[in-house]
Amino acid sequence: MAQGETFALLGVNGAGKTTTISMLCGLTKPTSGNAYLLGESVLTDAKRIKPQINLSPQETAVAPNLSVTENLRLIAGIYGQSAQQAKASTQQALDEFGLNAVASQKAHTLSGGMQRRLSIAMGLITNPKILFLDEPTVGLDIFARRELWNVIKGLKGRVTILLTTHYLEEVEALAEYADIPVINGLTDFCHPCQVLADLMTIRERRGALEGQTLCFIGDGCSMANSLIVGCLLAGMKVRCVCPQGYRPAADVLMFAHEYGAKFQLLTDPAEGVKDADVVVTAAWNTAPGTPESERRLRDFAGFQVTSPLMSKARSDALLLHCLPAHRGED
Repeated sequence: MAQGETFALLGVNGAGKTTTISMLCGLTKPTSGNAYLLGESVLTDAKRIKPQINLSPQETAVAPNLSVTENLRLIAGIYGQSAQQAKASTQQALDEFGLNAVASQKAHTLSGGMQRRLSIAMGLITNPKILFLDEPTVGLDIFARRELWNVIKGLKGRVTILLTTHYLEEVEALAEYADIPVINGLTDFCHPCQVLADLMTIRERRGALEGQTLCFIGDGCSMANSLIVGCLLAGMKVRCVCPQGYRPAADVLMFAHEYGAKFQLLTDPAEGVKDADVVVTAAWNTAPGTPESERRLRDFAGFQVTSPLMSKARSDALLLHCLPAHRGED
């Protein structure tokens, strides 16, 4: 990141956004790896980094029984500013963040939006080169959020900001760059995030999910299990084509059979793809060069998705394949 830019980490609760910030700020020690702030390692140079950064945490970190002015002066003093410097810095923060009208009020009497303003002002009063904002608008109503957005926008170019959020519109409004940490939930039984992404792709291309016919060809493992459940819940018809011995999980099949004719379990790929709107496959040879791989190559012969096979689907059918893809094989 260049100095003065704003970078956003977008993710659901539990994705690791706060943990990432905690490691970057030196509050949590990484279990492995390293990161660099201002050219310094967070592992070996934390003492040189900390005076140049500050954090406005997810929980509004203000002293509730101190006034707004006292909170600001407290932080300025902790960071080594003289009484005169702290007084000047405090007045500048009051002016910049629109806090003059509440300067003498106890922090606990402020609205949620004003407390967040104060928290960010406390993070900025030390003139950091990097300011971390951990979900700065969480819990605020839409009007307070918009007001705080304007405050944050006003900091662009003055300080480098890394903010976390689970609001996509917040990223679009505030950040030049963004990243999305994802915990995808992949297990031997299910692959939920991949299937959600596939359903979003189908809806984007087709305009609707209900009534579409999807054919899955391959190993009846995690991808098949999640596709069957997700597609049936979305109102689609599902054909699952697997070799003998590679059927989906028994409880998934019990769920699917409740949908009657909307679900078919087949062993003939040509029958499965006939007039299908969407064809999905996934890698089934996951351990090349092993005896298991040799057995799977035999078992899945004829289950490759080829151009001749796709010609049996609708002429505008979609073909989806989650990575990794083994071209010429699956």
